[in-house]
Amino acid sequence: MNTPNLPLKVTVDVNKLIDQIQPIFKNDLTKMISDYFSTKRMENLVKILSKASERMKTFGVSSADLDNISTKFKINWYTLASQVDDDSIQEFWAKLLVQECLENSSVSLRTLDLLHKLTSTEAIILDNYFSEILFYDDNGRETKNIFFHKWLVYLVKMMNIILI
Repeated sequence: MNTPNLPLKVTVDVNKLIDQIQPIFKNDLTKMISDYFSTKRMENLVKILSKASERMKTFGVSSADLDNISTKFKINWYTLASQVDDDSIQEFWAKLLVQECLENSSVSLRTLDLLHKLTSTEAIILDNYFSEILFYDDNGRETKNIFFHKWLVYLVKMMNIILI
């Protein structure tokens, strides 16, 4: 007697199926989130570099000057600046890049770190406060026309004194 070919009984372990499918969706979601933030960071950099480009024209800075900046500075600047989406803080990042182009190694990595931690309100208050103070240039001459980064440098120096 022939035994009929009966369909195989298929049982599905739903939990096992979910365990197998979940990493696929998790990886896709992680990639989508990563892509979103990468895009946002690139948009921020484009805005800041546009602002810096205008300032560079004003101060006669060329792309060759940008090439002379240290790799360490560039990496830190790009990493931190790319996280800034506030227009007023983006202006400060543009100013710092131009200053570093004008005078290589004039903007410390601590200065970048400090600016990264400031809110836009704090940065504007400090900028307004320090713009009213008289400073002295390297030749001992009194000047009010200091670059924005100078007050950050003074803050970093004060923080170093306090930490010691």
